[in-house]
Amino acid sequence: MDRIGVARFARYKGWPAFAQVRLTVHDIPTEIAAVSFSCSGAGFTAQGHVEEAPASGYDDWKRGAAAGVRFAFRLLGSAPRPVTVTKIEGLSTDTSPAAVGAAAALAVFNALAAATPPSFYALVEEIVFTPAGTSAEFSL
Repeated sequence: MDRIGVARFARYKGWPAFAQVRLTVHDIPTEIAAVSFSCSGAGFTAQGHVEEAPASGYDDWKRGAAAGVRFAFRLLGSAPRPVTVTKIEGLSTDTSPAAVGAAAALAVFNALAAATPPSFYALVEEIVFTPAGTSAEFSL
């Protein structure tokens, strides 16, 4: 049975980090977590308004989401499954690929009804709140 997960990552440590992701984890165990995208947002509409990733573009946010999904399966130690990301939301001023990756990982945990691993926030915040983490892809 396919499972939907939604999660928000919102923190402040010297600067804000925000992202929200909605995804579907498909119930087909695989060797790698294949991540596809079915986003349909309008992108940037006005300063200060939440942006939703469109079908094309926002590739840095999408790469962050894919990395976060794979990271979640590694942390859980469970068999990866195909995932379709259907929505990525953020703000151009506060959303980095790392923040999107954190939200995507949390969405996977939620979809699988899995507890967030105790080490998750320490690992993720170390990436999100470093100068490299604000402009680089989410990766561990």
